[in-house]
Amino acid sequence: MGNKLFFQRGNRPSWLFPLLLFFLFLSYFFFGTGWYEPARLLIEGTAPDTNAVITLQWDSGNGYNSYEQERFSFLPFRGSLDKPLEIILSGGKEKNELSKNSRVVLTEIRVDDKGLHIPEQALHEVRHVRGAGWFFESERSRITLSVPGEKQLYFSLKTNNRSGIARVTLNGFETTHDLYRGNWEILQAKLNYWLLNKEGRFSLWEKIPRYGIDSLRLSFPPGTELSFLALRTKAGRIIRLPLSDEQREGQVIITHPTQELKRYFHKGRIGYQIVFAALLTWLVCALSCFVQKQGGVKTVLFGRAFRPFWFFFLGACAVYTVYLLAFWPGLMSVDSLNIWRAAWLPDVMINNHPVLNVIWYTFLLHLWNHTAVVPLSQVILLSLLIAAFFSFCHRQGVSLLLLLPCYALLLFSIPVGCYTIALWKDIPFALLVVFWGLVPAYFFVRKRAGQKQDGVESKRPLHLTLSSGLALLLLFLALLLFRHNGIIYLAVIPLLFMIGGLVRIPKIVTIISCCAGMLILWLVVFPPKTIRSASYFQDLTRSYLQELNQESVLSRVKQGVSRYPRLLDLKKNWQESDAWHYFLGDRYAHTFLRQTGWNDSHKYASPETDSLFPSLRAALLSVYENSLEYPWIYFSWNPFWLLYLFPLSMLFYRQFPLSALFSSVIMVQIIALLFLVGTVNWRYYYFVLLGGYFLLPLMLLDSRFLLLKKRNGF
Repeated sequence: MGNKLFFQRGNRPSWLFPLLLFFLFLSYFFFGTGWYEPARLLIEGTAPDTNAVITLQWDSGNGYNSYEQERFSFLPFRGSLDKPLEIILSGGKEKNELSKNSRVVLTEIRVDDKGLHIPEQALHEVRHVRGAGWFFESERSRITLSVPGEKQLYFSLKTNNRSGIARVTLNGFETTHDLYRGNWEILQAKLNYWLLNKEGRFSLWEKIPRYGIDSLRLSFPPGTELSFLALRTKAGRIIRLPLSDEQREGQVIITHPTQELKRYFHKGRIGYQIVFAALLTWLVCALSCFVQKQGGVKTVLFGRAFRPFWFFFLGACAVYTVYLLAFWPGLMSVDSLNIWRAAWLPDVMINNHPVLNVIWYTFLLHLWNHTAVVPLSQVILLSLLIAAFFSFCHRQGVSLLLLLPCYALLLFSIPVGCYTIALWKDIPFALLVVFWGLVPAYFFVRKRAGQKQDGVESKRPLHLTLSSGLALLLLFLALLLFRHNGIIYLAVIPLLFMIGGLVRIPKIVTIISCCAGMLILWLVVFPPKTIRSASYFQDLTRSYLQELNQESVLSRVKQGVSRYPRLLDLKKNWQESDAWHYFLGDRYAHTFLRQTGWNDSHKYASPETDSLFPSLRAALLSVYENSLEYPWIYFSWNPFWLLYLFPLSMLFYRQFPLSALFSSVIMVQIIALLFLVGTVNWRYYYFVLLGGYFLLPLMLLDSRFLLLKKRNGF
């Protein structure tokens, strides 16, 4: 059997090749990736006065820069354990004009790196909520403390679009901090105040980034001397860094300071690596069996039957690779920065973006530890889908003269080109929606061809092999889990297969599917508390249900119907989150990365260091800008005419059964987003535009079958 996970040696199965391949992949994943243990850099020394400033910089491959650095300055007075510091923290009356509230929330105070208990008598019109913090909500809200300290004072304050301005006064020295942040990913402001003690000694510490560092540089003024430099891991292990006598004045440079922090084994990641290696082994073996079944590598690469496939595949790859080279290494938003960080750090797991996104990025990261691997994978997957579909239509008898215009429309679509190189979950989700729209149509064609036996139609459905069934199951799970709104297909896709009687699924695959479906529902409703933002899906669902309860069903339906014709109208539904060019700078938002703390996993990058072909980038940006203007927008971002083809093909399902099956998968998601969620964000409907370009050749295929049926009763 060609789909078995082993090769035949005579009549005996040989597991040697798959086993060797598995361990090869596992070794590559294990030793090729690695991760860095969290650690602090400890700096001790003496300074002549409080005006001294110590600058810490590190080079991760692009030289020293203003992003990969920290500056340590001292308060204008000295700390002492004998004389307490007078601390006043106030807020609640001032705010940024953009902020919706003036409230200030304190979550923690630390003195000399030890948590400080705040007594009730220190609170003046400050409300304390256990587990949430101290709330400053009036003009007279303040905390007054008198505590000894000689190294550091630390304040943690919540930040969001409802935060006000806080004032911190230390021994009469006042600093002001605006806590308003427009982006909800910035959760807190961390205020560090450093002290010299009476003898002029200091102790500084800073979290070290969790990626490879080529060199680390400490710069300090004359008279300042370092006496101790080390890394302290989270487990408490101390790694001394070399500090020779010649280096102790003016500047210290340490090469490869984090090399001892690199680890390869992680109890959570090793499980992923085993699964990834097994999946790749299965994929390579299945591909090898397919090639052997077709007559060998030469036949697959150069055979006449495969020429249309390679023509469509290489053409698509070439066009989309041009976009990737122009905007190298792809377009990243805040969401993708967050997901890539969770994939890079094995001890971070998030759920505000479905967990499968993190797992997918983790898999790709193991293949190539570079953010460009994500858009590169999307280029290849989209090209494969295009090539497989268009070559299938051609094999079924649709003329190349008819297919080529549809192929050109898809290939030179500006939105498809731009979105294919974006690191957004909308792109793989759109590919999966289109794929699962085509799968029922494919089985319908196979079933109809197989049923025609001696002029009599048989009612027996097709049989799936075990390996094909498991492959489809994995892709089905991906459809459900890449976006939260994909969960609706848990009922829709099986229903389509059952109503159409398209295929008979092996019992073992059915059992696994049912178990997987129950597990998914359980994890969605009751996600593990160890996952960050574990209740995100429930909170989101609750907010949508509240919105639904605020208006009648009839009102929601009327609103949805009126919105449908302008679903892809980017101009009328304009939102910044839908503007592709708006995210071109997110990868270089250094201030944002520092404020979120994500600079622990994102190295320094700039348009200058990333740009491969500046002239090509400028040319494509010009084409993109023109595509947003009338009348070109009707051929790019707002092909409104495609929207009418989906319901029409369903209405004439007897004449266009393949198009109707495909359109039903697309329309179900449109109904869920438009009528239930009520959103008109263009980015959420990218699958509609992409699906529209696949619907056109599918209608041509339906038309051909209709003509054949009229001609000879097929």
